Amino acid sequence: RLNGTNIAGATSTSFTRLNAQVIHAGNYSVVVTNASGSVTSSVAALTLTPTLPLLFTSIARLSDGRVQLGLSGESGFNVQLRTSTNLTMWSVLTNLVNPSGSLSFTDAPPVSVPNQFYRALYP
Repeated sequence: RLNGTNIAGATSTSFTRLNAQVIHAGNYSVVVTNASGSVTSSVAALTLTPTLPLLFTSIARLSDGRVQLGLSGESGFNVQLRTSTNLTMWSVLTNLVNPSGSLSFTDAPPVSVPNQFYRALYP
């Protein structure tokens, strides 16, 4: 089972998840049933780690003062953008879904700050 739901076709004595993707991450368990009844195993968590780093592919200041960011990273993994005015105190700007590996985000930074810094990470 994955997150408490039976996995279609997984009725054998073993189960192998080939080419695991982000959608396969979660809590796996096994229910064994025989004439005496059934028992459910403890949960085993499957987590996946991205293998590609997040990279800023472009940073541009638009004519209206907004900042346009281009990013690349591992498809399927969400991306969190953070911002800072002093490189010490960072706050979450937004969380983005990354279905294709390429992202674009446009920010309207505060006009009263002399510097605006950005960083991206897999949350």
